Amino acid sequence: MLEHFHLKRRDIVYAIFFQITFILSHIAALPFVWIAEKFLMKKDRPLLWRLVAYRLNNIFFAFVGIHIKLPKEVPDPQKEVAVYVSNHPTMVDGFVYFSFLGPHIIVLSAPADKVAFPFNIWFPKMGIVDVLRDDYDKAVSKKANTKEQALNKLVFSLKEQNTSVLIFPEGHVEYTNKLHYIHTGAIRVSIRSQKSVVVCTLIGLDKIFLDKTHMRPGIIHVRFEEKMYPPKLSRELPFGIAVKQFAKELQEKFFTILPSKYIPAYIKNRGPNIAPSSIGIFVDIDNTIYDGYSQKHFVRYLMDHKKISRFTMLRIGWFLFLEKIGLLTHNQLMQKALFFTKGLKEKDLEEVAHIFFKEQVIPHLFHDMVPPIIDHQEFGH
Repeated sequence: MLEHFHLKRRDIVYAIFFQITFILSHIAALPFVWIAEKFLMKKDRPLLWRLVAYRLNNIFFAFVGIHIKLPKEVPDPQKEVAVYVSNHPTMVDGFVYFSFLGPHIIVLSAPADKVAFPFNIWFPKMGIVDVLRDDYDKAVSKKANTKEQALNKLVFSLKEQNTSVLIFPEGHVEYTNKLHYIHTGAIRVSIRSQKSVVVCTLIGLDKIFLDKTHMRPGIIHVRFEEKMYPPKLSRELPFGIAVKQFAKELQEKFFTILPSKYIPAYIKNRGPNIAPSSIGIFVDIDNTIYDGYSQKHFVRYLMDHKKISRFTMLRIGWFLFLEKIGLLTHNQLMQKALFFTKGLKEKDLEEVAHIFFKEQVIPHLFHDMVPPIIDHQEFGH
């Protein structure tokens, strides 16, 4: 669960100050970089944009009172070309790493065309590789790379351009302050490029980010762990098995090095006699993972597509009214309201429901709710 803080006036003022300053600093720099790229570093303009962003981030974090505490030895992405992986507690994590790892690293991000202005301009200009992570991204973004395209670009950066990459293998921000399931993209890139994995962790951001939008000054602790080397493929160890084994090793390393409070309870409390399938997860739909009332929207969708009549729609509305004034129980409402399915073939109803789900439901999910559900699925709950 999210930690709840009593937001003081100074926290709210600071949050507004942080957001405005962060956005305005990147907007103000845009025209200067646009002009500079016409004359400087024409062969590698993305590097120019990353250099500017690197300087900008350092100045910004110092200005707003966010201090990044680093270990004595920090890897150099230029000298040590590798796949850098990290937990992903906040939206600014990429900026945090960029401020000390420097501009000679390529970041994997969510679809850039859905990132807020001005970062929807900065990200493509910086050469950041974006990716369609799931069906939600596919529904709302038209420009991002497919998973295969993104992985190919990252492998190319490592092998052909000798440039390190930064990947958040959870794929999504940890809005619950708990580590998400570790996906295999970073592992696939490491094995295909035969570059080592440098495991990094960000700790303390939950003390700075009081919730999704409010933050306050503080210290971010960064740790680097020993490198992990990808296995060599062979007949005995084909690619698919190697990916699973190496991904499991990476996941266990995160579980080991992160503080206990960042680990989900079903991981901390797991035991040899507890089968994952014995853990059940119950999730409400309407106004929990879906923005609105799915049944109401589905019935309207059926009417708009001539599957049911307007009169049927009015009858359902009447039943809803009767429930509101207490003349029908909810169970009676459901029994009466489902009359609209009478006469419809099961195959036809399934087909239209599938289209409705793709066109209406997926784009209107509360996307922050999706990763925890996927986590449980991946763990076999």
